[in-house]
Amino acid sequence: MRILLFFIILFISILIGIALKIDPGYVLIAYHQWTVEMPLWFAIISFVFIFLLLHYGLNVFKIINQARKRLSSWRRIRAINRANNAIENGIFDLTRAHWKSAEKVLTKELNASPIPLVNYLGAAYAAHQQQKYEKRDAYLNQLRQRYHAEDGAIDLVQAEFYIDENQFKLSLDIIQQLYKSDSKNQQVLRLLSIIYQNINDWDNLIKIIPQIKKQRALSRSDIINLEVNVYKNILRKQDNTLKEIQKIWKLLPYELHHNNNLIYEYSLQLIKFKKDDEAAKLISGYVDRTWDEPLVKLYGKVKSSHLDKQLRIAEAWLKLYGNNAVLLYVAGQIATNFKHWGKAIEYLNISLRLQKTPEAYVLLGSLYEKTGDVTKALKSYQSSVSL
Repeated sequence: MRILLFFIILFISILIGIALKIDPGYVLIAYHQWTVEMPLWFAIISFVFIFLLLHYGLNVFKIINQARKRLSSWRRIRAINRANNAIENGIFDLTRAHWKSAEKVLTKELNASPIPLVNYLGAAYAAHQQQKYEKRDAYLNQLRQRYHAEDGAIDLVQAEFYIDENQFKLSLDIIQQLYKSDSKNQQVLRLLSIIYQNINDWDNLIKIIPQIKKQRALSRSDIINLEVNVYKNILRKQDNTLKEIQKIWKLLPYELHHNNNLIYEYSLQLIKFKKDDEAAKLISGYVDRTWDEPLVKLYGKVKSSHLDKQLRIAEAWLKLYGNNAVLLYVAGQIATNFKHWGKAIEYLNISLRLQKTPEAYVLLGSLYEKTGDVTKALKSYQSSVSL
């Protein structure tokens, strides 16, 4: 094909050469007062030369432009690869708690990063762990400016950082604003519950518990633990009156009436207000079904108006749960209050054989003292001191 084209061009060139030999002709170019005259053959050669010059010049320009684009693309890909490696190495450093290295790596290739959000958050976390709080806040502010974040996501991160450094007032200001704009946000509700617990704001915490339940911001077990903690602290407020604690108890969710920790706290408050019979009934109702050592110990401190019944219940527990050092000590306490010295001494001696405790020796010593056995009383007191 190329050979054929060559011969065609050669043939045409010969014809043109013969024609020019017969009649060379000329070309005249005029522009205003300027004129240029040249032989026809020179004009044809000049035209061909200019055409070839433009043709190959454009090809060279295209080649250079393509090379420039390829170089630019290579550089961009290389920068992205470096940025991806930086993210990978930075996260790896974070998992190993190499905070300084993580911060340096994550900020080095920040401009080329395909996901700068990861770089900023990782660098902020690394700075936070180094207690470089100003730098941490600077990274978060840069993140806000870059993404024009208005949905509160970055504020949530900021609030969590404040909580971690026990700056609960600062975190509360942020979370309360977020709660006003989105009271259904699970993370906002979780953080708000943490803050209220740490600043002992039980009244406000109890108000958001229904929303926490509704939005399932916490697991069922965590909600129960939260409610127990809230009501326990509300019950133990020093300015409570008897009517107030009784009202609080009535308002408790049904399932919490059977919670051992709340029964303990409520019973303790009843004892404080001299309502020992109510406390005794509440405690015995629970321990009759389920063993609970703190409640059993508290039962021994109750001074019921029916000590005989109280003692019978304790003895029934001994049959139900077997000989237990704590339960035997409690039986000894109740028998002491009932002034059954002999029975109290018997229970305390059995308890001490199972477990030696200073309080059991002290009570036993006081009983020996009451019965006139000074030698045994002194020995019991000495034993309590030596433990």
